[in-house]
Amino acid sequence: MKTYSEIYARAAALDMVEDGGRIWMPLLNRNGICEVDKETGHARLVKLFDEEGLYKGCLYWCVEKAGQYLVFAPGVAEKIAIYDTVQGALSYIPLRTAGQNCRQSQSEIKFCSIFQYGTDIYLQGYSYPAIVRINIKTMETTYITDWLEEVDAGIKEGDSDGYFSHGCVVSGDHVLFPIGCISAVLQLDLKTADTKVIKLKTSMKGIGGMFSPDGNYVWMVGRGSGTNRVACWNRQTGQIKEFEADGVKDIQEPQSQMFYEPVCVGDKILLLPFSAACDSIYEICADTGEIKKSGIMEDSLKNTGIGLWPWYRIIAPMVTGDLLTFITGDDFCWHEYHIATGESRHYYVCFEDEKKQEEYFHAVFSNREELNGLLLETWIPLRHFIGEVAGMDGHDVYGKENKDALEEGIWRG
Repeated sequence: MKTYSEIYARAAALDMVEDGGRIWMPLLNRNGICEVDKETGHARLVKLFDEEGLYKGCLYWCVEKAGQYLVFAPGVAEKIAIYDTVQGALSYIPLRTAGQNCRQSQSEIKFCSIFQYGTDIYLQGYSYPAIVRINIKTMETTYITDWLEEVDAGIKEGDSDGYFSHGCVVSGDHVLFPIGCISAVLQLDLKTADTKVIKLKTSMKGIGGMFSPDGNYVWMVGRGSGTNRVACWNRQTGQIKEFEADGVKDIQEPQSQMFYEPVCVGDKILLLPFSAACDSIYEICADTGEIKKSGIMEDSLKNTGIGLWPWYRIIAPMVTGDLLTFITGDDFCWHEYHIATGESRHYYVCFEDEKKQEEYFHAVFSNREELNGLLLETWIPLRHFIGEVAGMDGHDVYGKENKDALEEGIWRG
């Protein structure tokens, strides 16, 4: 079993965005914005989210880059974060109080999807009951909620939690978002912000993600039940056909999802495993609807027994042309696969700047409220742990009490 100090050494995220050979991401297993040099694989801690807890995971789930700005959608964090990559400045946009409609507890994810259109960024609520639109030039925010009453009315007991899931389809001045808690999609007018709930006749309790190669034929994966199925919706005729992934059993549990939304890599439509219950990448034949194992990266997707993020098989999938990049949740190993050549690359992205590591853990220890959550060495590398304990002020009563507790933690460990 890996200790938290080993987890901290490996950079991982649930979402990432590439820009000019650099990858930006909100760290999954600790507070901070991370920049990765794609060529060298070196990670740099750029900024801490200073208004959030220092050792919380999933503070921010997803990220989008618009010009010089990075927009971070809150996971368990309380505010939307905007980072200016030119000025190095971090600012926040408070979320409007959700009220009684909010389906979240403190530990639930507020947003897990983000979409950009022109100068507007759209955050689609997961437990948060709204689509939040941000104009990146003016930072004006708009809350789109006219769909909420109809969607809430359609939710039955035992249906999957979460309003919106992964992926979207842009068609003219409209965008379609998959709804994760009912079998439907939301059509949003990008000019007027008007919405329309389009209910679909499928065997799925919710739509886990969607993709379209042409804007007409829409491929969707199941969520909640029918997780081993893929539906193809012909928007012109309204016809929906369902197909089942070969050898994959339906999970049939609330919040369960087998695959991410289908992705197009080169000339192939792939299903990447979301759930740890699936250990293969599947390929969809667009002509016949047949869904079979692709054989891509089979060895890389097996369990190693490390269990760093054991719920997901793959995290942070990203497609750039014919290059597929993702992180395996079990061991936080990064993988790249070129569809055209079949070549692959596997590596760990680690924080190698010792000074930055020291600065991070000093920030943790300097925050008295956060200190109580770090009483065991397994949370941090031992060298930083001992260094911070040794440097505490023995005349400070509060500090002395925590120092005694920390020393006891070392002795017991």
